[in-house]
Amino acid sequence: MKKLIVLALLIMIISLAAKEFFYTDYACYKTDKTGVTRTEIYISIPIYYLEFDKNMSSTFSMKVFVYDKDNLVAEDKWKQKYSISKDEDKYSGAEIPVMSRMMLPPGYYRLVVEVDDLNSDKQIDVLEVPQDSKMFMVAGFEDKFSMSTIQLASRIITDKPDNKSEFFKQGVIILPNPSKIYGTSRPFLYYYNELYGLDKDDEIEYDWTISTAEGKEVKTGAVETKRSTGLSLVLADRISIPGLQTGAYNFTLKINNKKTGRTIEGKNNFFVYRKLDFVKDRIVEDENMPISSKDSLELDIMKDSDLLTEYDQVFLTLDKKEQDKYTNLLLTGKREFLKRYWAEKEKTQENSRKLFKQNIEKINADFSTSKIEGWKTDRGRIYLKMGAPSKKDIETYNNEYKDHEIWTYFTGNYTFVFADVHGFGEFKLVHSDYPGEKNDPNWQSKIKKSNF
Repeated sequence: MKKLIVLALLIMIISLAAKEFFYTDYACYKTDKTGVTRTEIYISIPIYYLEFDKNMSSTFSMKVFVYDKDNLVAEDKWKQKYSISKDEDKYSGAEIPVMSRMMLPPGYYRLVVEVDDLNSDKQIDVLEVPQDSKMFMVAGFEDKFSMSTIQLASRIITDKPDNKSEFFKQGVIILPNPSKIYGTSRPFLYYYNELYGLDKDDEIEYDWTISTAEGKEVKTGAVETKRSTGLSLVLADRISIPGLQTGAYNFTLKINNKKTGRTIEGKNNFFVYRKLDFVKDRIVEDENMPISSKDSLELDIMKDSDLLTEYDQVFLTLDKKEQDKYTNLLLTGKREFLKRYWAEKEKTQENSRKLFKQNIEKINADFSTSKIEGWKTDRGRIYLKMGAPSKKDIETYNNEYKDHEIWTYFTGNYTFVFADVHGFGEFKLVHSDYPGEKNDPNWQSKIKKSNF
C-alpha cells in the first residue's frame, strides 16, 4: 500500500511537469443566511505558467462555475494582475493564490474552473469535478454543535493582518494551500477551523492526530482547552512536519464540548514530498513516459549539489544577455529554470538533456586534468558552447612553440587558440576572434618557447 501511495504522489509530480496545471481546493463555513453555506473555492497558479509583458506584469482571467446537473447554480468571473520585480522571478517556484466566495445550498455539485493567460491568449488549464464523483460537497450547518471544513493552509498571518485581504477572516489571514503538499518547501502544516452551536463559556477540549493512509498514527498533538466567548470559536495552529516521509496522510481534529459532553471529529488529507526520500537511481523509467516529464521529475528530486552542477554547465552555453538575466537565481529558481529550459529544448531536439549529458561525459574524458574537470577547462567550455570544431590543428613537441591547439569553426569563421602556457598540461585560451572571448593578435609571439 505504501508503494502505491508513493507512486500516486510521483504520478502527481509527473502530471505537474507534463502539462500546464493549477491546484483547486475548497472549504465550507456557516453563515447567518438560512439555507445556504459560505463556500470558499481556492485556486493557486504557478507563476512559471504565465506570460509576462515588458513591464513584468501578467494578466489572467478566472472563471468558476457550479452546476447542479445541467443547471448553472452560480458563477464567478474576474481578471487579475500579477507583477514581478525581475525576469528571473518567473522561475522562483512561487504560486499565486486566488479565491472565489459563493453562497450555495447544501448538496453535491459539478465544479468547473478555467484559467486563461490574457497576455498570450492561451488557456492554462480547465479543471472539472463531476457531480457524481461527490468530491465537491457543500456541507449544511444547523444550530447544533458542529464544525467547518478543516482548511489546510500554507501560512496563517496573525501579526497586523490586512483586513482588506481576500483571505482575511476572524482577525487573521489564512493563505490557502490548494495543492495540500507539504515537506521540503513547506515544513509547517497550518490548519484553520470554526466551531458553531456553542454557548458562552463552553469549555472546548481538542487534540489532533496525523496518520498514514493505512491508519497508522505518526504524530499527535497535546490535548488543549479553549473557552468560547460566544456562539462560535476559531481553532488554528501550525504543526512542524519535517520528520514525515514522502506519502499521503490524514489530519484529524477531535473536539469535545466538556459542558455538554458532545464530541465531533473532522478530517482532511494532505501529502508530504521530501527530496531526501529520493535518489536519482531510484527513478524507474517508463517507456510511455514523455522524456520531458522524466527530466522534470529528476530535476525535482535531484540533490542540490548535482542540480547546481548542471545549472553551471547549462549556464556556460548561454549568451551574455541570458547569463546576465539568470546569474542571480536562488536554488529554487535554478531548479525551475532548468525544468523550463529542457522542456523548451525538447521541442526542437528529442532527448536533448540526455545528449547534453553524453556531451559532458565526452568533454570530461577528453579535457580533464588531475586538478579540474573537463567541462570547467577552457577547451571544455568552448566545446560545450560551440560543439566540435570544424577543424583542429594540434601542435606538440614543437621546438619553437609551446604545445597548443587551434580550433576553427567554419560557421561564423571563428578561431580559438589554446596553449599549454606553463607546461603543466593545462591548455588556456590565449586568443579568439569570437565576440566576448579573449582576443590577442600577438598570441603567436607570446607562446614562443623563448618567451617562457
